[in-house]
Amino acid sequence: MTTATLAHRYDLDRGQGVTWQPEDAVMVVDRRGAVLQADAGARQLLAPMGLRADLSTSGDLRVLIEAVWRHYTSTHARLLRPQRAEALRGLMVRVTFRRSATGSPEAVLIFNRSARTEAVLRLADEVSLTPREVEVVLEVLQGGTTREIASALSVSTYTVQDHLKAVFAKCHITSRLQLTALVFTRLDAVM
Repeated sequence: MTTATLAHRYDLDRGQGVTWQPEDAVMVVDRRGAVLQADAGARQLLAPMGLRADLSTSGDLRVLIEAVWRHYTSTHARLLRPQRAEALRGLMVRVTFRRSATGSPEAVLIFNRSARTEAVLRLADEVSLTPREVEVVLEVLQGGTTREIASALSVSTYTVQDHLKAVFAKCHITSRLQLTALVFTRLDAVM
């Protein structure tokens, strides 16, 4: 039964308006770190971060899954409360643990874009930023220097400067501070 179906039934049964918002991506991972399930949103959203078509993982996503299980091992509230953190390039991840039918632990990871990422995407639509320019803006918002941004995106510092010049021209601004302020003005619309 889908969330939309549950919401519809609730509306009919109770006569109250409930708006269900779909998650961007949901993924279930076993204790060994193997992905057991990944919805279409997870496959699309997490592919650039290390989720392969065969549901194996690599890179940043593999590191995140390992951190989830380290957290599980170190806490006593293992199967009780969901945990939330910002991870993986502007995505928020909520993690909760459950037991499988066989009794083994599974982690359920739910990914949503952060409000900051949504604000940047809103700006990108307004001024026609390229996907690479969006990545540069997100790195700027995290306080990255030109050298740090170049390293994170595996490009030269000159390429980062070129992207920043293009972003500044499209947004009619002249500094990173103005860029940050411009994104923050879009946060209210997102929240």
